[in-house]
Amino acid sequence: MPNKIAFVTWYSATRSRVLARTLNADLITIKYKTKVRLLRLIFNPILIAITFFRLLSQNYEIVLAQIPPIGSAIAGFLYAKLFSKKIIFDTHSGLFFPQAWHQNLYLLLYRIMLQNITMNLVHNEGIYKRNLLKNTRTIVLEDKLPFNLPDKPLTEKEKFRVAVICGYGQDEPIQAILESIRLIPEIEFYLTGNSENLKDNYPIPQNLILTGYLSNEEYETCLKNVHAIIALTSRPDTVLCGAYEAVSLGKPLITSNTPILRKYFSKGTIHTQNDSIAIAESLKILLNNYERLQKETLELRKEKETLWQKQFMPLEELLA
Repeated sequence: MPNKIAFVTWYSATRSRVLARTLNADLITIKYKTKVRLLRLIFNPILIAITFFRLLSQNYEIVLAQIPPIGSAIAGFLYAKLFSKKIIFDTHSGLFFPQAWHQNLYLLLYRIMLQNITMNLVHNEGIYKRNLLKNTRTIVLEDKLPFNLPDKPLTEKEKFRVAVICGYGQDEPIQAILESIRLIPEIEFYLTGNSENLKDNYPIPQNLILTGYLSNEEYETCLKNVHAIIALTSRPDTVLCGAYEAVSLGKPLITSNTPILRKYFSKGTIHTQNDSIAIAESLKILLNNYERLQKETLELRKEKETLWQKQFMPLEELLA
């Protein structure tokens, strides 16, 4: 890409890292952590200013901004408008499900900025069809598959292992997952993510290993060493990074039974209700149909690669 590109995100998601690498863009992240909502609101203007001056210092021609959080988009938008640069939003589905009054304000700011940007990317057709995005410069760009296939596939003779990808969000059925794990003692499970508070709230099954926070390299290694992956959500119009990670590694997937997940993951996938009995039944189906599901996953992987290249073309042409 001939233009100097920045990808702004205040927290680094897999999608952002992969897309930034594909575009040869500088990934601009600002790490901050506080559980106090008021402090986050106070910090936002400071973080916006820091992000703005980092963009200014390098004179970027094109800025991509991940939303949420809205602050990184505000910084990129102000920079682009003041200095006649291109600004592209990469809008994640979480923006459209506000859980507090101030998040409704973020949605209003997004609506105002949306009419004056170069392009808007969304992950799936469910979000694309929302009234808010009608008559805007929005295109669907799914997640690019982030990983290469493992050098050596696992065999059914090994101890069967399943990774549960979890961000501990309100949309994830943590309790149901733990109860289902207890019902299938013959499988060894790995629960990813920061599980510091999990032990205080739930009894941990003996066949569950809490990985805690993993580096990107450790995380990829963990997923390569399991036979299948679970990624669940109760939120509509949401596709999961964990689902794309499963497909990229050729791992059969258990995910939630929502219309958008059924549409986007139609092969190599078991769609389940988010309760413990249904999840446990899905795991039994997985054990009994593993070879077929694995073959279907590899078929889906090829389809996803071809489709992504087609979806990427409008963005590629714009940046060139």
